[in-house]
Amino acid sequence: MHRMARGYLGVLASLWLGISAAHASNSTEPILKLPASSMQPAKSKSFVVNEALGRAWVEVDFYHALSETSDHYRVAIPGLRYDKAQSQVIFESDDNRFVCATVVTSGWGIFKQKQVQPTGNCELSHRYVKKAVDNGFTVEQIEQFEVHFKPQKSDAT
Repeated sequence: MHRMARGYLGVLASLWLGISAAHASNSTEPILKLPASSMQPAKSKSFVVNEALGRAWVEVDFYHALSETSDHYRVAIPGLRYDKAQSQVIFESDDNRFVCATVVTSGWGIFKQKQVQPTGNCELSHRYVKKAVDNGFTVEQIEQFEVHFKPQKSDAT
């Protein structure tokens, strides 16, 4: 009976952890993890939209110094979408609504373009983290690059 109770507790704990990790507003889980190498994060961690589909995501760019090339990663965040009517990137979670960015049109004629400008309500940050990895023979400290998304209420609201 004791083993069965522990099994149920384990299942409940796993479900709880899975549900809490799915809500980015309550979690500090990274939205992107990559092994650190010769790549360096560019300044570009930005919101990108697809107006036709009403979708939004985060794009992270990396620069490889040795080969002088760049890699681009698209990261979908559950709850992040594009509201075409208001030209805003919106994140919704647990009855909270955050305006992460606005889309503005600049230029004229054939030079007209749309730019996604962050509002500061949704922080995109990165950091290097050392993780212990057990390969079955030894435990090694591996450095990872992580990108984090943290929505926050603005002082004006």
